[in-house]
Amino acid sequence: MQSNRMKLYEFSLNCIRSKEMTSTQPKTILRMNDVLALTGIRSRTTIWRRLRAGSFPAPVDLGYGQIGWLENDISDWIDSRPRRSYQKQG
Repeated sequence: MQSNRMKLYEFSLNCIRSKEMTSTQPKTILRMNDVLALTGIRSRTTIWRRLRAGSFPAPVDLGYGQIGWLENDISDWIDSRPRRSYQKQG
């Protein structure tokens, strides 16, 4: 007969495994240099201006004065940018 502690341990393990299987991907946090490289924005100031204007994803507070951005948020922002067309009109 299993002890209650062992049953609780097995239950916890099963919960963790089921969450791992249902989650699509682990969340990746990007730092400022990564964001600059991915977006093609050359200036940290430009990112902060767009943040204040509400036209750039908000960062995540990592603690101790550090921030980062979720990779999915940056990817979604890049995908939402308008495409430029170089076709002649008229």
